[in-house]
Amino acid sequence: MSQVVNERAVRVRSITEGSALEEVGTVDTTPVSWEPMKFEQATYENFHVEYATVDGNMVVHFFVHPNAIKLWPEAAVEHWWQNVFASTLSDVAQDYFKATTPRIMAKYTMETASWWFKAQGYGHLLDSVGFLRAFFERLDGSLPTVDGRPPACAVARASS
Repeated sequence: MSQVVNERAVRVRSITEGSALEEVGTVDTTPVSWEPMKFEQATYENFHVEYATVDGNMVVHFFVHPNAIKLWPEAAVEHWWQNVFASTLSDVAQDYFKATTPRIMAKYTMETASWWFKAQGYGHLLDSVGFLRAFFERLDGSLPTVDGRPPACAVARASS
């Protein structure tokens, strides 16, 4: 018979409302004020980003460039975003951050058709915003081109 070593003990007992209030004391009923997270935003040649430092971690949401959504066929945008962008994001992030999972991770979010990216523990950098912007520029410049041009540039030129 094996024994679980890391098991936590829980004391079980019955309590009444009165005894619970005695143990807890007075309850603060002041409403808690929650502020939404504030993300900075930027648009690059091939994507749009929202980013912030949260609890010492860099959190980024990548979105398809608005021009691509307007002018590309939906299947082309979906293929580029879920395959080409994802692969490039993985390669560039691992090289730039000099890390892999679990320190850096990305996940596709179907509801918003975006990529969620987290760089764990990088929020302590003196210029974390500058570090992230340099990452975005490297990623943007590393994305494969369509007909010799980055996808968003091709779309923007086609519309003019």
